[in-house]
Amino acid sequence: GQAAASAEAQAMALMHRKAVSILANCFEALQQTGELSQFLSTYESFCTTNFLAALLDDLSQCCQRPHGACESARCLRPLICCSLSIRRKVLDLGAQDAVASAAQEGACRHLLLQEDAPVSFEKYS
Repeated sequence: GQAAASAEAQAMALMHRKAVSILANCFEALQQTGELSQFLSTYESFCTTNFLAALLDDLSQCCQRPHGACESARCLRPLICCSLSIRRKVLDLGAQDAVASAAQEGACRHLLLQEDAPVSFEKYS
C-alpha cells in the first residue's frame, strides 16, 4: 500500500542522489585532469537544456532534499567553469533564483550546500 509506495519513492530519491553524486565526482575528476571540455564535446547530452534544467530543479528543491541539492551544485560547478555555453544556458534557466534559495536553505540546514551553491555560480555569472 502506501508504505510500500513511500519506501519505493525514498529508494528512487536515494538512487537519484547517488547517481548525481557519481556524475559530480566524474566531472570534478575530468576538470582536474583538463579533460572535461573534450568529454563534453563527445557526450553532448550533458550540455543539453534538459539535463541542466534537471540539475537546477534538484538545486531548487533544497528545502525538501538538501543533500540532493548539494550534489547538484557539485555537478554544475565544473560544467559552468568549463563552458561559457553551459554557463549561459544555466543562467537563462534561472540559476540565480535556485542558487539564492539553496544558499539560504544551506545557511539553516546544510553547511555544504551553503558553501557549494553560491561558489558554483556567483563567480561565473
